[in-house]
Amino acid sequence: MSISPITLRSDSRLPPPSNQQVRDTAFSGILDTEQARTRGGRDISDGLTMNIEDQILLYRQEQLLSNPGAKSFDYHAGAMVDSSKMGWDSRIVKDIEDSILNFRDFFLNGVSGAPKFAINTDGALEQEKSSPGLLESLVNFLKDLGNALTFGTLQADTPGLGHATGGLSFVISKLKEAVGADLIGGVAGSLIQMGEDLILAGWNLTESVGDIFMGGFDPGKKTVDTIFDNGQVAIDYITDVLPGGEAWMRVHAYDFSEGEFPVIYNLKRPKHLPDDPRWQEIQNTPFRKAIETVGSLLADAALIFTISQAITSSDCRHEALSPDVTAKHSNHFAPVMPHAWH
Repeated sequence: MSISPITLRSDSRLPPPSNQQVRDTAFSGILDTEQARTRGGRDISDGLTMNIEDQILLYRQEQLLSNPGAKSFDYHAGAMVDSSKMGWDSRIVKDIEDSILNFRDFFLNGVSGAPKFAINTDGALEQEKSSPGLLESLVNFLKDLGNALTFGTLQADTPGLGHATGGLSFVISKLKEAVGADLIGGVAGSLIQMGEDLILAGWNLTESVGDIFMGGFDPGKKTVDTIFDNGQVAIDYITDVLPGGEAWMRVHAYDFSEGEFPVIYNLKRPKHLPDDPRWQEIQNTPFRKAIETVGSLLADAALIFTISQAITSSDCRHEALSPDVTAKHSNHFAPVMPHAWH
């Protein structure tokens, strides 16, 4: 998957990024433009020297970069901005633009996927294509399922396959791709992302209301930015840990051939895996691993509880409507007829 660096540039409507912002790219102001990439002599892009505070900051920055909406990042221009210097009208216009971009991403994720920004291992800001969209995932599912059922005949352009030469291991691998990658990670993941896009589009419009009343003075700007940026991070986290979400897929990844089961596999992964799409867009710090693991396991528990409750409720309804039970209740409440007079 090709990755093309984004050149930071100023926008005619927004204040241009400072020299410090250009030097520090993504680490210089997603949440606070006064935060620099090097804090206390430590480079926070280096996982070996990151303390918990740095990991939390990096996590929040990455979450805000994953969707339009962060006040200190112009998603359309691919540029850092100083939100404290934005005028009242510029803030409102940006909120509306971010909402429109989230609506756009909703439709893109329904087809082939929307592009995303990410922070690479050098601390630079990059734009890359996200996971396949809904339609692309459905097509991939049909292809993988067809290849599995035909033993690779449909994949005859691949060396060693075709003409029913795919063995049992090939069939199993394609079925795993069809169910795991295409259905759960692709279709379910796309639906979750589309839902997130709609929620954030509404969130950005609500933020414009806050800016209308409070975006004209510094304390109001800070309040609006804090509430809505933190809200966006929370929305992104919740959708990530839902079954089929991005974090859920990382937590449930496994490699049985190496004896690494779900949860353990993710915990053993390094901070950055640029060649695996599940980890490509994030820095897998210990903090991220911890909160995503907890959230995903809680989502599993909630799903299991919901399914068990649905099964129990269905059994109760079935029992109540069964003929034996109906006859039993009918006999129980049958009126007693008086004896005939002789």
